Amino acid sequence: QLGKMPAVPGVPAMLGLPPGFPTLPGRPPFLPGLAMPPIPGAGNLTQQQALEYEQSKARDTALEPEVVELVHYFKISDRHAKMLNEQLKKRNNSYEEDIASLYEILKGAKNPGDLLTVSIRWMEKGTFRGALTPNPGVEKAAKMYKLDAPSACKLAEVLESREDPDADLRKLCEHLAASNKPSSLVMQMLKDIKDGKPIQPCTRA
Repeated sequence: QLGKMPAVPGVPAMLGLPPGFPTLPGRPPFLPGLAMPPIPGAGNLTQQQALEYEQSKARDTALEPEVVELVHYFKISDRHAKMLNEQLKKRNNSYEEDIASLYEILKGAKNPGDLLTVSIRWMEKGTFRGALTPNPGVEKAAKMYKLDAPSACKLAEVLESREDPDADLRKLCEHLAASNKPSSLVMQMLKDIKDGKPIQPCTRA
């Protein structure tokens, strides 16, 4: 007869169901369109897996003690701490050197959180070189004019967005050569450089 399924040997017929409808001993039948009843013990297994996942996640996101100490020392936000922690874990071979370099970069900064963001971005790009900036020209200028780490770092950052960073750096060096406070001068000129304004020729001897 159409609509009836053949009986399955050893499987008792359920009340109100055609013979042979699939069932499991000791469990209610599976009806199409309805959710499967929970299997005893499966819920506990899922909870155990969830607990293990959360523990693993906590280990992965736990802040390293040196990171906590650094952000507290410079009064930097927890958001920065988490980003830094994530990047440092990807740089295991240089962890201690990176921490020491960050102290060097941030120690004279008026806004250490801003400088830390720049350093984290360079880590993400794979161009972070510790206390040295990724720009060799800036490093040469920093050594020649004794720029401090914060001003060199910010200068390297703003030059990244310039159309001709090498030409801009040469013009800037003319100003630095005539200044008795080159680091302060760099910080004063950063906004105009970042805004895309041209660097004017130095008029001082």
